[in-house]
Amino acid sequence: MTFKVVLLDFDDTIVNFDACEYEAYRHLMDAYQLDFNDQSFRAFQRINQAHWEKFQAGILTKEEVLTKRFIETFKTYGMDIDGVYADETFRKGLELATITYHEQALEVIQALSKRVRLFIVTNGATKTQWNRIERSPIMKYVDQMFVSEETGSHKPNVAFFDYVFERIPVCPPLEEILIVGDSLTSDIQGGIRAGIQTCWFNHRFKSSSDEIQPTYEIHHLNELLQLV
Repeated sequence: MTFKVVLLDFDDTIVNFDACEYEAYRHLMDAYQLDFNDQSFRAFQRINQAHWEKFQAGILTKEEVLTKRFIETFKTYGMDIDGVYADETFRKGLELATITYHEQALEVIQALSKRVRLFIVTNGATKTQWNRIERSPIMKYVDQMFVSEETGSHKPNVAFFDYVFERIPVCPPLEEILIVGDSLTSDIQGGIRAGIQTCWFNHRFKSSSDEIQPTYEIHHLNELLQLV
C-alpha cells in the first residue's frame, strides 16, 4: 500500500506518556503536600483510565472527566478537593514534565517525513498539548497538529477525522491515509470509522480485540519504515 499521509497519535505513541504522567502526578501531590509513591500513582492511573473510557463511550463529558478523576482519587485520601484546581495543577505538571520518547521515535519520524506528509492527531487540551510539543523537535518534521479541543470533537468520532481531512491541503483519497496509534478504542476504532488504514502500535503487547481489527500491528516504531 502506498500512503501519502500518516496521522500520528502523540501520547503513548510518540511520547512515553507514563513517564510524563508520573512527573505530573508527583507535581500534584507536592501541591497538596501529600506523600508520593508508586502505589498511589498506579491507583490514579486506574481511576483516570476508567473515566476516559466513560468519555469515549459518551457517558461523561470531557469536563466531567478532567475534574471527577481527581475528586475520586482524593477520596482515597479522605479529602474533598476542588477538581478544577486539581486538574489545572496536574496539567501544569504535564507541561513541565520532561518529554520522554518511545525508542527511535524521533529517528522514525524524521525518516517518515522524507516519504509522506505527517500530521499529529491527539485528544487533549489545546494549551497543554501545544506547550508540550513546542518543547520538542517534532514540529520540524510534521505539517500540523490537530488537538481534539480545537476540533470540537475527539477520536474515535468521525467528526474529528472529517475536521482533519478538510484541513489537510490537497487531501489524498482515504485509502492513501494511515493512522498510527496505541489505542484500539480511540486511534484504531476512529480510523476504521473514518474509512482509512490503521496501524496499532501495540508496544505493551496487549491481546488483540475481535471487535476492533487494525490493518497492521507493530510492536516497535521502526517497523513503520517497512509499511510506509
